[in-house]
Amino acid sequence: MQDERESTFQQVNRSLGEAVKEARESAEMNQADLARALGHALGKTVNPTTITRLEKGTRPTPLH
Repeated sequence: MQDERESTFQQVNRSLGEAVKEARESAEMNQADLARALGHALGKTVNPTTITRLEKGTRPTPLH
């Protein structure tokens, strides 16, 4: 059951990452541009590495 759940989360992270990358590229933004825009919207600093990890599906995405 645990492996199945982990696999589902990995699939969600990967799918979300692909969608973020497609949207970013459609907006003709690079990862640093998206990090700045997201940081501005959230009122926080977002590192471009966070965007890289998100797009690769290696950054866990909280689902709550």
